[in-house]
Amino acid sequence: MWANLLAMSPRASQATTVRTALTTLVHDLGMARPEAPPGGSPLAPSLEHALGALLDDARSQGALAAHLHLQKSTVSRLTDQLVEGGWARRVPDPDDGRRVLVQLTAKGRRRAERQAQVQDEAVAELLARLSVDDRRALVQGLTALIDGAG
Repeated sequence: MWANLLAMSPRASQATTVRTALTTLVHDLGMARPEAPPGGSPLAPSLEHALGALLDDARSQGALAAHLHLQKSTVSRLTDQLVEGGWARRVPDPDDGRRVLVQLTAKGRRRAERQAQVQDEAVAELLARLSVDDRRALVQGLTALIDGAG
């Protein structure tokens, strides 16, 4: 399949090739399939991404929206779903009594950690197929792409 990406029509732009490669990689790693997500039973990819974003620390809904590149109203609905599912809870911000933070519950933390572990294993398996030079080039290229987007 990857050979097909490299053999795309000469009229296809580099942007199209990179976008297609990234989309294919996300799908191949199971990061966008609600019917078979990493870490267990079906959960919408948007909820999986929110769990991953909360793994490091609790966030306000505004910070979560910025991190996920979503509207605050969308994150409000995601937060409601996470709370209803028992994966997260709303807690007062200790630094600002007017704000509420979204924090993972033990159930949510287990789910997010398992998701990260499964994804790390899938990526490690792919990286193991590459030479050291190719891995280095991949990391440099992805770092440049991320730096350029930020």
